[in-house]
Amino acid sequence: MSAQDDRLIQYQPPIANNESHPPNQLHTIVPPLHTEQGVHLASTEQATRTDVINLEQRLATQLRQRQARASGLCPIRFELSHQCFHELIRQAYVNQPETGLLMARLRDEMQRTVAIYQSLYMDSLQQLKAEDEENTRILNEKRQSIVKLETENEEMKRELAEVQAKLNVAEKQEVDRRAILEKKHAEEQVFLRKQQIQLQSQWDNRQQQ
Repeated sequence: MSAQDDRLIQYQPPIANNESHPPNQLHTIVPPLHTEQGVHLASTEQATRTDVINLEQRLATQLRQRQARASGLCPIRFELSHQCFHELIRQAYVNQPETGLLMARLRDEMQRTVAIYQSLYMDSLQQLKAEDEENTRILNEKRQSIVKLETENEEMKRELAEVQAKLNVAEKQEVDRRAILEKKHAEEQVFLRKQQIQLQSQWDNRQQQ
């Protein structure tokens, strides 16, 4: 497959890497393509109306074949659009060098602008990543705190249950002790009443004699 088969830019047949070629400003604004076959310089042939139509069709075909996104950020669409713009600069330069140079300056300015936006985008991603990591850390700390509080709560419930059980035993023991004392006191009162009745009976009997 030649360089022209998968690139939107029209190149000349390859020359050896060590082979010299006549200087041409076109090869500066449209960089050469280096492959295993050698160095492919941008074509200096003028473009026809058919070439422009073919360029549009090849762009649409590669966008479809490489499954570029129709909207939003898409590296594939950006790369192919970049190649297409290079080919338009080549065509403009061959037809009128001043127009090609102006388009190349505009291309370079847009590339610098894109680079700035990419840098801002990457900085934003880093900031979002740092914020996400911080939020994750805080969330993990809160989860650990919840687990700790739940553990402490379960421990306090267990201790409370033990204290309640001991209190219930102590209350039962106290009730039993009081019941024993009351029973003993009642028995003593019964005994004393009987003694009193016997003594009273004996006293009455002596008074009658």
